Amino acid sequence: MSILWLIIKVILFALLGGVVLLITGLAIILLAPIHYEAYVEKYGELIYEIHFRYLKGIKGKFHLEDGIKHHRVDVFWKTLYEDKVEEVEVTEHSPQMKSFNKEPVQKNKNEKSTQTNRVLSDRINVNDKTSSDETKQVKKEKVLKKKVKSPIMKEIEDSTQESAEKVKEETKQKIREMPDSGIKEILLDPLTYRAVRCILKGIWSILKVMAPKEWDFEMVVGAGDPGETGALIAKLTLLYPIYFQHGVIRGDYEKECLMGGFLVKGRFRIGQIVIRLVQLYLQRDVRTFIHLILK
Repeated sequence: MSILWLIIKVILFALLGGVVLLITGLAIILLAPIHYEAYVEKYGELIYEIHFRYLKGIKGKFHLEDGIKHHRVDVFWKTLYEDKVEEVEVTEHSPQMKSFNKEPVQKNKNEKSTQTNRVLSDRINVNDKTSSDETKQVKKEKVLKKKVKSPIMKEIEDSTQESAEKVKEETKQKIREMPDSGIKEILLDPLTYRAVRCILKGIWSILKVMAPKEWDFEMVVGAGDPGETGALIAKLTLLYPIYFQHGVIRGDYEKECLMGGFLVKGRFRIGQIVIRLVQLYLQRDVRTFIHLILK
């Protein structure tokens, strides 16, 4: 009995250890923050640099500057995705090396071209008659082939047109025979409006969680005319109390343009999103709406 009891204890402790490890792993996955940082700029050329980090082992980097692109995603020191594009360096040695021997090559080419032109002129005069006869025979053969193939091609075209028309008529009949009553009932039911409103609120709450905690920007606006750009900036100053802590809007009074850059930093947890999704599903209107759609 003592040996059996020891075996049962070992099994129970192993099960408890597995459950504890599973719970701790889920807690780490749900509570560990995902950090992200993004900088995008466009003053003529597009420049961006995006980083994200999760669990100190999952990292991503997306970079573009001066035509050099480097995208990379690492998962625990193993690269899952990498895309690297660099500018090609143009060497100036090859055209210079070719330019040394241009003159003798051109002389040889001119001599050869004169000889070939003479030979070709003689051959063309001889072959003109034969070519004209051959072209006449080829034209006659083509006309005969067209006459032979034309009724068969007409029959094939008529059959394809008839089959296409039959398919169109069958699809139209199927669409007419489909029951629209269920869809109309779902759309006209007030439950759908309540459920859609709850879903939109849930999506908004998730976006608020994922929204950046810090953001800065600079925007340059130009309308092409100094008066129009001044009027546009005067309109944008009405929004100054909203953005004065985060950025600057300037005017370019010489040309029409829309340039700028912005920096974004933030973090969120997967557990925050999961909690909001569970709360959304626990609402009665949303659950009934989902069951109706699945039916």
